[in-house]
Amino acid sequence: MKYGTEEKRKTVKVATEGPSQSTGLPRPCASDRVDTIDRAVFIKRFWLKISHVCNNNCLFCLDAERLPSRCFEPTALLATTILEAHNSGHERLILSGGEPTIHPQFVDIVRYAFKVGFPQIQTITNGRMLSYPSFAESVVRAGLSEATFSVHGHTPELHDRLTGVEGSFDQAVRGIRNVQDIGGCIVNADIVVNKQNYAHIADIIAFFSSLGVYEYDLLHVIPFGRAFPNRRRLFFGMEEAYEDIQRALAFSRRQRTPYHIWTNRFPHGYLENYEELIQDPHKLHDEVRGRRDQFDRVLQGHRMRCYPDRCQTCFLNAFCGKLSFYLDVMAGRQTPHRVSASSLDGEICEFMERACRFDTLRLPLTQATDRLLKGSLAAHGKLRQIELTCEKPEDVSGTDMCMSGSTRVLCEIGEASEAMFEPTFWSSGVQCVIIPLGKRNSEFILAHAADIRNIQDRLEFRIPTFGRLSEARAQSSLLGQVLRQFTGSVYHGCAPCLAPSGLAPCDRRVNLDLLFSPGRLDIEELLADFILNDYYIHRRTCSGCAHWGRCPGMHINFIRLFGFKTLTPVCRE
Repeated sequence: MKYGTEEKRKTVKVATEGPSQSTGLPRPCASDRVDTIDRAVFIKRFWLKISHVCNNNCLFCLDAERLPSRCFEPTALLATTILEAHNSGHERLILSGGEPTIHPQFVDIVRYAFKVGFPQIQTITNGRMLSYPSFAESVVRAGLSEATFSVHGHTPELHDRLTGVEGSFDQAVRGIRNVQDIGGCIVNADIVVNKQNYAHIADIIAFFSSLGVYEYDLLHVIPFGRAFPNRRRLFFGMEEAYEDIQRALAFSRRQRTPYHIWTNRFPHGYLENYEELIQDPHKLHDEVRGRRDQFDRVLQGHRMRCYPDRCQTCFLNAFCGKLSFYLDVMAGRQTPHRVSASSLDGEICEFMERACRFDTLRLPLTQATDRLLKGSLAAHGKLRQIELTCEKPEDVSGTDMCMSGSTRVLCEIGEASEAMFEPTFWSSGVQCVIIPLGKRNSEFILAHAADIRNIQDRLEFRIPTFGRLSEARAQSSLLGQVLRQFTGSVYHGCAPCLAPSGLAPCDRRVNLDLLFSPGRLDIEELLADFILNDYYIHRRTCSGCAHWGRCPGMHINFIRLFGFKTLTPVCRE
């Protein structure tokens, strides 16, 4: 049954019968799947576009916006690039286009890449050239190790309508059979999920499975290339497609065949019950690099060409929002509520003293910090809260962090110890301690539960975020036990449905290290900060929650680890 208004109302009502921590967090996703994902995501790839033209005419072609100066990249230039990529440590070479196989020297390019020592050589292809047996054999014998076929339908009518070429389906099928018959080359498939085929994704997977294809990457249609002018024929809503997408994802759980499903640029709401299929957030780096020219224009003061018409259907929308906010802060058009820095050089100090309209400041506990706090910032009446970070409680003892006025002083301890139970620790002027709930700190808290309760009114916890899923799994194994034992505590970075006193991360946060980096704002560094600190997502039922609009959900790797069902909407009164 599709998720309608009545079902939403019932779900919200049931969700309020008890907070999530009453039963704790579910078991994290299996470690073997986590290890597989990390190996696949963090392998060093080199994407090489060798062709700027294609023998298909797909409705959603991404390359349609680009106007190349030539049809094919020169072979000599490609050889130099391939050698440099191999020498710089890349493990996988991916030959793409346009359609790479129509490059006149495609076989020679593969052979050269194999000769210089690339262990993995992959191509993304529509498969039509591989329908010729002699060509397919030449390519595989030259060293091609993986062929990814772009297939978008399980019938000639559906596939050919989307590719714009009659007969392209039959040629792709023959190409798959040819490569399979030769052997020694992995065969998998890309499917662009769109309005015309979403109801048939399971049928497409079933059909190509009969040809021996068991690995699929589901690419959600995006508003670029030819897809945007064809958006009425291609774009669709989540609710209308949810059950069909779920039916297709079920292939990832089939036990008798080695199915591997990946998702690419997919709205996260489709992936409830299959959270292990949520695309690794680090893949956003590939997307940003692919549009680096546009982001460079933004840094020069121009708007992206896609703004604002495509934002609501773009997977980069949240990151672009963060970028815009940073640029507005730099230009004085916006005011951050919270600023942080890992060190205090002259430019950062000058900014804080000149533009200290923020109300929360996060700094490391150092002598330079102490001088700043006792200086001009001490007279800043609107500074509501100071968060100081240090490695262990012993670093706090003997310091003087008493602030005049109503400024609240918190200290985040990297590694908790018994020193924070001593009176000398609290005589420093610290009013509250924040403990990040990694594995080691969680073990300490559970082992000293009685002592922790004695200072519980002066203690807060932070749900930490992790860049890698494997790290999140290793560090979060005891998180559920802490949530159960300390239900009344304040939890930073936590949805209110997980803990009654959960505090969402601030969406007007600025990291001054990025704002005043040596080369000024760097897109890659900003994206890394976004992934670690701002990439929070909702469950699709969250729109019925009383906290909707204020709560961003939970960090993407928390959801990938524990699932969307940890988020239970709170009923509006």
